[in-house]
Amino acid sequence: MLTSHLPGAGDCHGCPFRSFSTTQLTATLQQSFPRLTQVEQKEIIEQKEKMHFHVACTRLFEASHGLPKGRGINPNAASGISDSVTHPCAYVDMSRAWEKARADGDGMDVDSQA
Repeated sequence: MLTSHLPGAGDCHGCPFRSFSTTQLTATLQQSFPRLTQVEQKEIIEQKEKMHFHVACTRLFEASHGLPKGRGINPNAASGISDSVTHPCAYVDMSRAWEKARADGDGMDVDSQA
C-alpha cells in the first residue's frame, strides 16, 4: 500500500500518513483523536515527515489505545515481540482485538502486559 499509487480525487483508500499533507494529518488527528497529547501528536507528525509512515501509524495505535511508546500492536509485546502496523486492516483488526480484550477483561490491557 505504501508503494502503490496515491489515491486520486474521489478515492477513499490509501495511507493517510503517506497521502495527507502535514496540515491535513494534523487536523485529522485533532478531530478524530482528541485525547492525543501534543507530544504524541508531534511524534506522529515527525515520523510522517521523515516518511516513516508505519512508525507514525503504530505510534497512533499505541497512543490511542493507551499503550506505552514502543509497545507496538502485538499483545505479546511484553515477551519482547513488538510489531508495527503494516496495513490499515492490521490496525483495525488489532484495535478491535484490544478493545474486545479490555471489555472481556482477559489481560490484554496495559497494566498486566507493560
